Amino acid sequence: MKNQLLIACLFITGLIKAQCVQNNANIFSFTTNGIKYELVKEKKTWKNAANCAVSRGGKLAEIESRKEQDSIAAKLFSTAANINFSQTISFDGGGASYIWLGGNDSLEEGKWIWDGNGDGIGTAFWNGTWSTGSAVNGAYFNWGRTDPINPFTKPREPDDFQNNQDMLAMGLENWPNGNARQWNDVKGDNLLYYLIEYPVSVGLQENTNSDAISLTLLDEGEKITVRWGSNEVEQVQLFDLMGQEIVHIQNTNTISVNHLPQGIYILMVYSHQQYKTIKYIKRN
Repeated sequence: MKNQLLIACLFITGLIKAQCVQNNANIFSFTTNGIKYELVKEKKTWKNAANCAVSRGGKLAEIESRKEQDSIAAKLFSTAANINFSQTISFDGGGASYIWLGGNDSLEEGKWIWDGNGDGIGTAFWNGTWSTGSAVNGAYFNWGRTDPINPFTKPREPDDFQNNQDMLAMGLENWPNGNARQWNDVKGDNLLYYLIEYPVSVGLQENTNSDAISLTLLDEGEKITVRWGSNEVEQVQLFDLMGQEIVHIQNTNTISVNHLPQGIYILMVYSHQQYKTIKYIKRN
């Protein structure tokens, strides 16, 4: 008997997000610099927040420029964000309120990387503590410092207080070593709100006509075939939930999937300057 592959076809606009968020009313969504973010005002540890971000198709936010930092902070400190600071406190972070970002040095002390999906792989941005550290290859950083105005003031974070502060958070209030909007290293088991960043969307028009896309299993689960009604399929891209392209084919509608691990993937199917999106779940 052929191996069975569970295929679920849904348009992205109708995709039901993972139930790691208890109430959608606790989500503050915004877009800045062409990137969508969600502030989830429900408390989680860093690891659980990263897992939730991935299950929703994103990652914990990775802030790699002053422009990005300032535009995100402007949204978070707006009236619309409606953050209850008393509900997202890190007691090892000076008792101030924070939100989780996607950085950590959990694999090697002092080697900070952007790792918003929590897989331990990412771009390095800082080496060392506040007293000995420096940015990696001129990477942007916004560690806590006592002078909130002068960006050239020596930072006072990260300090690895009590030798177990390995996760990155943005301060919503001042604390002894820093000021609101700056970054601090805190313990990963703090229960904090968190900021999800989503991949940049493709700048094409999504087709909304009634032509259905059928996803058909062939050759004992080793291939899938995409059909878009009577339309000729010009190219197909397959992405993981972090937006990483896994397969890109042209002038064919058949994709080999025997090499893929089980999980959820997104297919983008192109025809005549339009595209449709579908999801499929591979189970071994």
